[in-house]
Amino acid sequence: MGELGEIGSLAAQDVSIALHVPATAKAVFVGSAPTQVATGALSVSLGALVGDRPRACVFRVTLPAGKIDETLLFGLTARGTAPNGAALEARPSEVVFTLVEGARNNRQPRDEAATMAVATAWHAEILRTSARMNRAGERRQARRYLERELHHFERYCSGLPEALPLLKEIATLKQNIDRSWNERTRKEMEFAAYAVQSNRADYRSPRKSWLNRLDDES
Repeated sequence: MGELGEIGSLAAQDVSIALHVPATAKAVFVGSAPTQVATGALSVSLGALVGDRPRACVFRVTLPAGKIDETLLFGLTARGTAPNGAALEARPSEVVFTLVEGARNNRQPRDEAATMAVATAWHAEILRTSARMNRAGERRQARRYLERELHHFERYCSGLPEALPLLKEIATLKQNIDRSWNERTRKEMEFAAYAVQSNRADYRSPRKSWLNRLDDES
């Protein structure tokens, strides 16, 4: 019933966003939405958007080595369909990356809102991947994966108190990765990741979170 009620506040459907990438760079979408890779572009199908629920899209970009002050231009486009069937298209946007020395890069002021958007999407990706690997019995590979991700995640979130709960949850996953989890726990992990990355409401009756279920199993 809750999902049916969202139809009245539908803002757009068949929404897609495309990141246009220079030939020397690489990009992947951090999330579970369907993606299409074409020459110089990465397209993500977001489906329907509800008016009061903005959706953040996070891309992991790998830049090539280059000369100091060399620039790389990325483009961003978005389109969809309005509830009345009219075509929607956002004004194209551009983002310029400038290659600089490490020390100069580290002196940049941090955009905390953007950092938290990345941390939240990254955390959800770790949840979903951990659940999948645990289901497949890939415990040794999962431990290596979590150790690597936790190392980078901790460094990325340093000095950001809002990210501490996410960091603690990843540490809890690492502590429990050597045993098989209950399938209900895995599904709650995957749903939590999906709900965060798609900004969807959970209309189900109150139930234990994946973290509480994991604690009960230990």
